[in-house]
Amino acid sequence: MNQHPLRQKGYPERPWGAISTDFLTHLPPSSGLTTVLVVVDMLTKMAHFIPCRTLPMAHTTARLFLQHVFRLHGLPDRAVSDRGVQFTAQFWKSLMTALQVQVCLSSAHHPETDGGMEKIIGILGQYLRCFVNQRQNDWADYLAVAEFAFNNSQHTSTQMTPFYANVGYHPQFFPLTPSDSPQLVRQQLIQAKEDYKRFADCSRRATPPLAVGDRVWLSTKHLLADCPIKKLDHRFIG
Repeated sequence: MNQHPLRQKGYPERPWGAISTDFLTHLPPSSGLTTVLVVVDMLTKMAHFIPCRTLPMAHTTARLFLQHVFRLHGLPDRAVSDRGVQFTAQFWKSLMTALQVQVCLSSAHHPETDGGMEKIIGILGQYLRCFVNQRQNDWADYLAVAEFAFNNSQHTSTQMTPFYANVGYHPQFFPLTPSDSPQLVRQQLIQAKEDYKRFADCSRRATPPLAVGDRVWLSTKHLLADCPIKKLDHRFIG
């Protein structure tokens, strides 16, 4: 298939100078919420996960933007989004024009144009999948912690956490006493060594023979889920 070479946009000059926005939708109702508005700074990769009752229209999206992004970071120079009705509506475009914010619509089937938003939404889904109950109706309880965890994890592109890239310091987390730190570091090194060996061995050996009674992990990819939605279900069972 013939394709033009990837044309890379220049990076913003300042944190929150360019943002990317999208929605994680069709979640099971959790405290009356079914949708998450995701807003990402395209320079530092810092993200905000904003819960919504339903997929909002342009007026509500603008209000959420003012409440959760503008009050913390001010106005961006550029706002990138998909072609959802929230962002193509005349109200949204007129508001952004009045605020002197350039509206950029990402190209269909070209995720590189929206700052990796599809990957970030996938990561958010992974976070929630790890903690929700079987009914998947408590994901809203974990959204704030998921945002903190994402922003306090080193990003592969910047080689630093979004928190540090944005404000220049690491936020306070669970405190450690000096006596705890060496033991924790040792445990992490042991775990990392075991993980490395496990991943390396996956590509160096054939599938082991199985016998009746063996315990295995079973992929749920092609199984009918007994929970509300597939995207928050466990990937493997056993």
